[in-house]
Amino acid sequence: MIKSPLEIEVMKQTGEIAGAMMVAAHGSLRVGVHEYESALAVIDAGTRKAAGFLTDLGWERFVSPMIQGLQIMQSGRDTSMVHRRASVKTYEKADPAYFCFCNMAQFKQYKLGFDRMFHVADVTDDAAKVQMAVFDAQQAAIKPGLRQKISPQLRMRSIRIAGMKRDIARDARLVWLTSKHRS
Repeated sequence: MIKSPLEIEVMKQTGEIAGAMMVAAHGSLRVGVHEYESALAVIDAGTRKAAGFLTDLGWERFVSPMIQGLQIMQSGRDTSMVHRRASVKTYEKADPAYFCFCNMAQFKQYKLGFDRMFHVADVTDDAAKVQMAVFDAQQAAIKPGLRQKISPQLRMRSIRIAGMKRDIARDARLVWLTSKHRS
């Protein structure tokens, strides 16, 4: 599908809004902070960035800069609970914190879907190993000209080489356990 220059500009702006939301999510992660406070930071940052792209002239005066929705996020021992919403749970040191921005990163009717995993204050060696194994697996599977059917096989091969096994696959979100956690 060919996009017009206006559509491309709106998509770029949507990307900048999403970037501001991601930075706010990461910046909100401190020991003792509640998950819902991260959600509020995401909404605030996205709304302020979106407002900067709007004027009160022409059709834009009818466009709301408000970013809204229930932040999909999980942290700590709840990280594997897919599509859980921000709660009153407080962060602990080295907690993984997973954010899904798919239902919130939108502007002028364009949506941008992406997820990010962060850690609170610190990351354990085990968690860093898992993150790097998944990153390396994705890099192995994303190559120009690579047939899509081959991608999952390359990801799994990389994961096995790293000494891990596949645990859960849901909506292309993959959660991996280290060999230490195998049952």
